[in-house]
Amino acid sequence: MSKFLFIIQGEGRGHLTQAISLAQLLRANGHEVVAGLVGIGKGRQLPSFFYDSFPADIHSFDSPHLIMGKRGISFSKTITHHLFRIPLYVKSLKAIHAHVQRHQPNVIVNFYDVLGGLYALTYRPAVPIVAVGHHYLFLRNDFIFPTKRSLDHWLLKINTRLTAVRAQKLLALSFYPTAIPTHHRIVTVPPLLRGAVKAL
Repeated sequence: MSKFLFIIQGEGRGHLTQAISLAQLLRANGHEVVAGLVGIGKGRQLPSFFYDSFPADIHSFDSPHLIMGKRGISFSKTITHHLFRIPLYVKSLKAIHAHVQRHQPNVIVNFYDVLGGLYALTYRPAVPIVAVGHHYLFLRNDFIFPTKRSLDHWLLKINTRLTAVRAQKLLALSFYPTAIPTHHRIVTVPPLLRGAVKAL
């Protein structure tokens, strides 16, 4: 049996749902999920369904995210919004490390949280890190973005790379996993669907 610690980007429902699904799968195979550390914007709250469904202790921390403008991702708003919150994010990194030290996981799973990647960069934990999210398809050399909004695509790739720092495997979620071969450390897998959804 292995112990897994999750770091989860909490903006929106997608990554939270993926974390619930993987936790269910790991527990069904005899493993333990020791904690879910969820990065959220200051003043935001986690949805109740996550508290109801996630099978381990949940701890939230302040985490940065991309800020949208009228025409897509706003580089200036993203920088100015987070610049003065750097002390909060340093505190969050220390909190993540404290939980890792406390739980001593065998594997850390990062569901697309930037501080999850920065934690790996600054604290360099000795355990393997796996990153999960559909965004990792964007890091394949053969992935072609649409020609419009090139700045948005550049920012998205930078953000995606930050979440994947020092991850041994990147699990790229896709509805067509068999059509996309493994690419270096990027492994394409089916989406993680919650048991309740699959039962419909």
